[in-house]
Amino acid sequence: MESGKPSLGFKINKIETEQFAVIEEAFLENEKVLFNYGFSFGTDQKLKIIGAFASFRFLTNDKPFLILKAGCYFSTSDDLWDSFKIKDSNQLKLNKDFLCHLMMIAVGTSRGILHAKTENTLFNKFVIPTLNIEESIKEDMIIE
Repeated sequence: MESGKPSLGFKINKIETEQFAVIEEAFLENEKVLFNYGFSFGTDQKLKIIGAFASFRFLTNDKPFLILKAGCYFSTSDDLWDSFKIKDSNQLKLNKDFLCHLMMIAVGTSRGILHAKTENTLFNKFVIPTLNIEESIKEDMIIE
């Protein structure tokens, strides 16, 4: 694999665990566990990078006991970046399908982070379930 120009027009540039916490005292063994998640995106126009951020919380009695936010930073080729530019503006229009693809990578990466950080603990049994990303990302996104 060459490290030059990305063949798909983008590649993972960096992965960060933006936030991680296990709050043992908030976990109640015999209570129903709720799962919340959220997605967000950002860009760095100078470096032509798109960030996909996935946040997850596992809760009992409305109190989070497991928190994770992961960020995947994707560098883009000049051609792909230019295809996102809105003419005569400082905005980018990112296609819904492309955003869903980036978020699927971020969610999968988050599963690995969660597993690694909870391995050999009782919290390792909590896994980020399969998610229909398209239910959350329903349209193209315009970013300043």
